[in-house]
Amino acid sequence: MRNKSGFVILFLLLVVFFSGCIITGTTTGGNGIVIESFSVLGGNEVQPNTPVTLSLAIRNTAAGTARGVAAELIGVPTDIYLSSGMQTQFVPDLMGPITAGGTTTKGDSAQIFWTLVAYEKDVDVKYTLSAVVKYNYEAQLTAQAKVVTQDYLYRTNEKSEITSQGSNAGPVSIKATMPSITSSGGEMPIIFEFNNAGSGSAYTYGSQPTIENLGLLQFTLSGAYCPGGNQVRLPKGKGSNTVTCRLNTAGIREKQTYSITLNMMYSYILDSSTTVTVKGRLPI
Repeated sequence: MRNKSGFVILFLLLVVFFSGCIITGTTTGGNGIVIESFSVLGGNEVQPNTPVTLSLAIRNTAAGTARGVAAELIGVPTDIYLSSGMQTQFVPDLMGPITAGGTTTKGDSAQIFWTLVAYEKDVDVKYTLSAVVKYNYEAQLTAQAKVVTQDYLYRTNEKSEITSQGSNAGPVSIKATMPSITSSGGEMPIIFEFNNAGSGSAYTYGSQPTIENLGLLQFTLSGAYCPGGNQVRLPKGKGSNTVTCRLNTAGIREKQTYSITLNMMYSYILDSSTTVTVKGRLPI
C-alpha cells in the first residue's frame, strides 16, 4: 500500500511540473478533450462519515476520435476512502464534432463519478483532489508542394510553395511551410510546425507521462525525409516546435508537384482540481 501511494504522489508531481499548474476550476479549453466540469455534487463543504460524490464531465472538441480514454482521481489522502467507483475509470472512444448539411453537432461527451467518505476530525479540514484525463489521438497532415528551378523562377516569377494542405486539428496541430523559393542541389527544405493547442501536454504514444516521454512525439513521413529523425520535442503546456525535413528534387525539370503525408500517433494528458472541506466535530 505504501508503494502505491508513493507512485500516486510521484505521478502527481510529474503532471504538475510538466503540464504547468494544475487547473483549478471547472473548465479547460483548447482542442481535443476538454474538461467541462470537475466538482463536488451538493457543494464543497461536507460532513464526516457521509458519502460525497465527485463529478467529472469531459467532451471531445477535436475533429478526430479520442481513443483509450481514462480518468483517474489522484491526491486522495489516507483519511479519505473511495466507497464507490474505481480510482481509474475507462471511457469508450469519444468522437469529435461532425458537420453535415451546414450543421455541426457537438463531439461525444462522458461523465465520471467517484464517491468518497472522509473520517471525522476535530477541526475543519480542506482537501485538494485532482482528476487526470489521458487519451490517444491520431494526427495526419497531407500536403502538396510545388517546387520550381531557379531558371523557371527567373522566367515566370513562379515560386516554390505549399499549394494545399489539410490536417485533422487535434490538441497538437501540424502545418507545413517551405522556406526556399527554388530547388538547389537536388533538395528542397520543408518545415513542419507542431503546435500544442490543448490545455495539457502530449507525450509518446503508448507510454507513461514520465520526464523522458512528456513532449516527445514520433511520426512517420512519406514524400520527404528528416535528417535529424522523425521526432519532435514540444515544450510543456502550450507551445510549438519545428522539424526541418527535405524533399528529394534531383532530376526536376522546371517545376514539379510532390505529395507529402505525415502521420503521428500520440498520447495526451490534462487535469483539473477541486477542493472538499470536511467539517470538524460539533462542540458538545
